[in-house]
Amino acid sequence: MSPIRIKDSPRYTTKLCVPGSSQRMMTKALGLFSDQIIFDLEDSVLDTDKSISRENIAALAKPGEKRTAIRINSLNSGFFYDDVAFLKEHNHLYEQIVLPKIDTREILEECIRELPSKVDIEVQIESASALVNLADIANHPRVSALSFGPLDFLASVGVPIVSSKLWGEEIHGLLRHALTQIIIIGHANQKYVYDGPTVLLEDRELDRSTRIARNLGADGKWLIHPDQIKICADIFNEELKDDLEINEMQSGSERLSGQMVDLASLRIAKNKDN
Repeated sequence: MSPIRIKDSPRYTTKLCVPGSSQRMMTKALGLFSDQIIFDLEDSVLDTDKSISRENIAALAKPGEKRTAIRINSLNSGFFYDDVAFLKEHNHLYEQIVLPKIDTREILEECIRELPSKVDIEVQIESASALVNLADIANHPRVSALSFGPLDFLASVGVPIVSSKLWGEEIHGLLRHALTQIIIIGHANQKYVYDGPTVLLEDRELDRSTRIARNLGADGKWLIHPDQIKICADIFNEELKDDLEINEMQSGSERLSGQMVDLASLRIAKNKDN
């Protein structure tokens, strides 16, 4: 049995987010091999640069580019309705809309009423409230994917340490707990689930966080630097070294390499090929 997936929606392993305010970064991103490019109008863009960011996306995004998403500003940001007007005018430039700061089903529905129809929507889970209301958010039929926003989530629960270099195991454990909940509820509702970005730009930290995300069942990961693409892609696409020879297994229960293997074990083993 394959992992459950929402119908007619592509899976992205690497999702590179670039600020719409930087023409240089946007142009470079279009030449990279990330599975998806997310042009950002939200947190990576200063309030004074929102308008120019929309202009940059209109000028640089390629019509029909099927791996492009746009992250707009939140409903109460003061920029939401300008972003929506832009989306409706340029609906040929993207295949997915990313909605940040979705804390409740009611906020989600209010946003969706304003958005173009028949476009994939990815919802960012970035707060304690969003995690509490996750099931109601995840089962909305317009939502195709959920993604984790770790920094805003930590702020919402009162974590006082800003620098990820100083995070201890208790904070990493909190992030794993939240991501696990998003994966469980997201997959139960047939949605893709993506881990948020690793902000510490060290290969070792990216390797660690990406392996955790993959092993927990995430479908891919947000990235914020081009150098992160290959590391993330290699980890999600590598052949896992597993001692279960699943092709030789049939039904029932057998012992292999000192481990009892039944059909449930085989279903886990087959996940590595999906």
